[in-house]
Amino acid sequence: TLANSMRLLSLPDKVQAMLESGRLTAGQARPLVNHDRAVALAVRAEREKLSARQVEKLAQQRTDTKKPSLPHEALPPDWAQLVARLQEEIRAKVSLRLTQKGGVLSFHFDDQNSLDKLVRTLLPD
Repeated sequence: TLANSMRLLSLPDKVQAMLESGRLTAGQARPLVNHDRAVALAVRAEREKLSARQVEKLAQQRTDTKKPSLPHEALPPDWAQLVARLQEEIRAKVSLRLTQKGGVLSFHFDDQNSLDKLVRTLLPD
């Protein structure tokens, strides 16, 4: 779908190049979206000829052990207000996780229709 293709565009350049050259499939790349070790996992997937499901399991191992994001109350007040405003504007759950290098802004959706609506809201024609 368009939404899945757009998600793949957020992958690091090296992973996108592997995808474009056929060294990695879309199924192998999808679990690497927004993963902090996407390049390393992509290289491993290619080297070990891992299936999409195997890559997904490797990627989930990291997410099972990662720290939960800070609640809105723990964010600086102006950032918490921004998250609340975004949620109100796009009518979807939004989370902001601060990192040492900045942060991660996430938009949550329930199903394909919710994702399509979110994409249309963020990227109007």
